Amino acid sequence: MKDNNLSDSCLLDDSCYIFDTHAHYFHKCFDNMPNEINREELLKAIYKSNIKKCIVPAINYWTNFEMKRLFDKPEYKWIYYAHASHPKYLRKEVHEWNEERWNEYAELLSSPKCIAVGETGLDYSYSSFCLEHQKLQKKFFEIFIDYANKYQLPAILHIRSGAKEEFEYNRCNIDADKDAISILKKHPLEFGAVYHCFDGDIAKAKSYYDMGVNYFGIGGQIFYEEELGKAVRFMPEESIVLETDAPYINLPERIGPNTSISLWNIAEKVASIRGTTKERIIELTTKNSEKLFRIRE
Repeated sequence: MKDNNLSDSCLLDDSCYIFDTHAHYFHKCFDNMPNEINREELLKAIYKSNIKKCIVPAINYWTNFEMKRLFDKPEYKWIYYAHASHPKYLRKEVHEWNEERWNEYAELLSSPKCIAVGETGLDYSYSSFCLEHQKLQKKFFEIFIDYANKYQLPAILHIRSGAKEEFEYNRCNIDADKDAISILKKHPLEFGAVYHCFDGDIAKAKSYYDMGVNYFGIGGQIFYEEELGKAVRFMPEESIVLETDAPYINLPERIGPNTSISLWNIAEKVASIRGTTKERIIELTTKNSEKLFRIRE
C-alpha cells in the first residue's frame, strides 16, 4: 500500500493541464495531511502538477462560506465554487434555509468564483430516509434547479439510489434516478449539468442525456465498477469530464485522503478503456469542462 503523497511520478508530467470538476478541499481532513503536509502545501503541489482548475462544491450549508474563508485569496484563482446543499444533509439544516439564508445564497451565486449550483439532487442511500425526507429532497432539488436557471449556471448533480436489501421493511422509493428524471422533465436545466460520480451503465447515461444532462463525472469508481467501464467505453467523448470527489473514493492500494493528484491515474484508466492515450483524454475532458462551466485557461 502507498499513501497519497506528493512524490508521485505524475508530478513530472507537465505536458497538459487537467481540470478537477469535483473536490472538497474545505474538508477538515486536509487540515493535517499525512507526512505533515498542510492544505496550503498540498494545493501548491496540485497546481504545480498541472491540475490548474478545480471546482469545490458545497456539502452542507456552512461549507458554502467555509470555502470562501479558505479560498477567497489571490493564490487560489484556479479554485472555483459550486454553491448549494447536499441532499443528504437537508433534513438536518432545513430550518437554516429561511428568507435571510436564501438572500445570502443569491449573493453567493453572484460571486465571480461561483460557476455552478451544487451539489444538489437526490440521495436515497440511507434506509432512515423516510418518505418525508425524500419529499424534502425533491422540493430542494427543484428550488436549486430554479436558481441555476435564474443565474444562468450549470448544475452539479448528486443522485444516489438505495440498496434494495436495506429497504426491505421500508416503504420508501429506492430509485433516486427515476425521481430525478421525473423532476428534470418538469424542471429542465437550461444551462447544462454534470452527473457527479457517475456509476451507471449506457442506458442510465442515455436517460439523463435525453434530459439535458450531457456530462458525466468520471472518478475513482472507474477502478471498481465493471458496468461503469462499459459505459465509459461507449460514451460520446464530448460527455466525459474528470473528477476526484476528494477526499473520498480513493484509488486501489492508496491510503490517506484522496486528492486531485489521482486524476493522472484516472485519465490513464479512462484512456485504456477507450483505447486512446492519456494525453487525449486529458485534452478532451479539459475542453469539455471549460465548455460546461464557461471558463478558459
